[in-house]
Amino acid sequence: MQQRRQLFRIIITLTILWLLLSGMFKPMQLVLGVLSIGIVAYLSVKMKVLMHRGQPLYFRVFYVVQYCFWLIFQILLSNIDVIKRIISPSLPIKPILKAIPCKQKTELGRVIYANSITLTPGTVAINIAQNSDVLVHALHIDTITDLEEGEMGDRVCRLEPKMKSASNADNPSTRTG
Repeated sequence: MQQRRQLFRIIITLTILWLLLSGMFKPMQLVLGVLSIGIVAYLSVKMKVLMHRGQPLYFRVFYVVQYCFWLIFQILLSNIDVIKRIISPSLPIKPILKAIPCKQKTELGRVIYANSITLTPGTVAINIAQNSDVLVHALHIDTITDLEEGEMGDRVCRLEPKMKSASNADNPSTRTG
């Protein structure tokens, strides 16, 4: 049942993405689009990638769209800050390296968090440690302080799917798919 739901989600997502990216509605393009979506869906089932370690591989669409707009705004703000620090000698550039706790429950959530840090100018996520801390290099302590406040981490946590309890996720007999 869970795998069917995941298959339905991937087909809907690929269809919407294909329609948005192609913008072509001629019969030949539609046939090729349906064919390519069918092949990807078939391969996803055969490769068993719809479920990852008992966790569904999907994110909450509304929050993803909201997060993308928020992240673009943060990237713009960070660009402005970096430009100010480069142009104005009075603004300090004091590089810092610090481990930031990561609250995400899934591997994909942690990767999205680390990539979001790296996308923001003036910061680079260097490593995700075994204890889920993210080692971050920043141009200034203010950036680290913003990350420690946790708004970006909280927003990434909202993207993640609702998780079953840890005991059910670790128990192979309760897994579906």
